[in-house]
Amino acid sequence: MTSTKKTSNKVKIYLKIIHIVLDALLILIAVLAFLTTIRFSVLLFGEFLLVITLAGVGATTINFAAAATYKALEEHMSNYTYNAASVNLLQSDLSCCGINGSDDWITLLGSIPGSCCNSNSTCEATHVNFPGCYTTLTSLMNNFIWLLFTVLIVLGIIKITIMALSYILIRKLQNSDKDATTDLTNNRTEIPRVQNPLARIHKPEEEPKENAKNNSIARNDQSPRNTYVRHSTQRPIMLNYRSRHENYLNAPAQLRFDRRYILQHSKALEHPRKIYV
Repeated sequence: MTSTKKTSNKVKIYLKIIHIVLDALLILIAVLAFLTTIRFSVLLFGEFLLVITLAGVGATTINFAAAATYKALEEHMSNYTYNAASVNLLQSDLSCCGINGSDDWITLLGSIPGSCCNSNSTCEATHVNFPGCYTTLTSLMNNFIWLLFTVLIVLGIIKITIMALSYILIRKLQNSDKDATTDLTNNRTEIPRVQNPLARIHKPEEEPKENAKNNSIARNDQSPRNTYVRHSTQRPIMLNYRSRHENYLNAPAQLRFDRRYILQHSKALEHPRKIYV
């Protein structure tokens, strides 16, 4: 009886630890949901939904499994005459006796089977030191759950580290691109700016009356200077803006006519007359 109490206490402690771990996972899930709302990431939101569904499925399966194991043990041990082979195999392999202890067999059969004390014949209650089969099965389930949680935690840590490293790599690549663009802007040469006659005339903003006189005096004193623009090439760019009409007038005469119609009035004409329209 003392061993069964110890195992039951251990199971309670394990269950409390499992609850603490589940609460920590829920906190991590909440943080993940907060990050999804900030970043508007579809992948993170999908992972959040996947973790919630897996947690719900795991909790429901654990509850159903615990209830199903207790019912199955109760049914098999109450019908010991029909299920003697399976019950003895279970008790001998798991080193357990009854559902909650050896007292269950005394109430059901009035004697303890030999599988409770590793013998072919029945044995007394003083020689039985095995816990109940329900406690051993729940402890096995808890061990499997712990193994599953450790695997999931390790995979989650690996995934988080990969995400962090990928984020750091992306930031470094972006910073390197910015540095490259700044280097190009600093190394560009100056070429004269060509005035575009087709561009819109920019009207300067109205200046206050006090500064208008000073600016006008300064503009009159300064001589006209060439304006420059930065460009990546050293060769100056010559821009020639000309209208379609100017291009038409500058073209040779034989290329000014777009349409030509040749009309042959008679076969006697050696050279047909060309009429330009």
